[in-house]
Amino acid sequence: MEEHKKYLDEIIIKRRKQMEKRRYSSIQSGIYAGDELVIFAETELFGGSVKLFLPETFTDMPEEIRRVKYSCKNSPPVIRMDSSGETAFSFQMVEKHLDHSELEAALGQLRKILGKQQPSSVVLGKGIEKGMQESVAWMDYKGCGIDQALYQCLFTVSVRGQMMLGMFHCPFDRAEAWKPVVKEVIKTICTEGA
Repeated sequence: MEEHKKYLDEIIIKRRKQMEKRRYSSIQSGIYAGDELVIFAETELFGGSVKLFLPETFTDMPEEIRRVKYSCKNSPPVIRMDSSGETAFSFQMVEKHLDHSELEAALGQLRKILGKQQPSSVVLGKGIEKGMQESVAWMDYKGCGIDQALYQCLFTVSVRGQMMLGMFHCPFDRAEAWKPVVKEVIKTICTEGA
């Protein structure tokens, strides 16, 4: 009888967690990434020409961590990370013309570049996400980090006729938890003067 009660308690706890996760399923309410509730804050980038919602606990990556994680001199100017430094969003403007109608072609070019620079990466999916204001091209893939496999999502949008390149990464074993969060963040991208 005690064993049966324990089993029922586990089922009740599991269902309560599922109900809690359903209640927090938007940028406005917060979204669960696995067991972690992520709350969002509106963020302005590049002098206010881009606005989007990012996890409010993410902070600018310190220079000493940036030097380790991004070996090249051309690291993105904006990198926001969680407290562990393992999960991050990065953003940069690329000196390349990009019109809204060219998103699909730009995604194809980025995929070719990825294939040359990281031939061991495995593309998981790609598409064009319709956001609040903008269409955003994205692709996600399994890549290699310094010491572990990474889930990475690359996304691009036209900002005043130029390409903004965004990137999300986390340890690959956290991919399923973060994928829905990243998709919702992408949908919030708004640009001024696009």
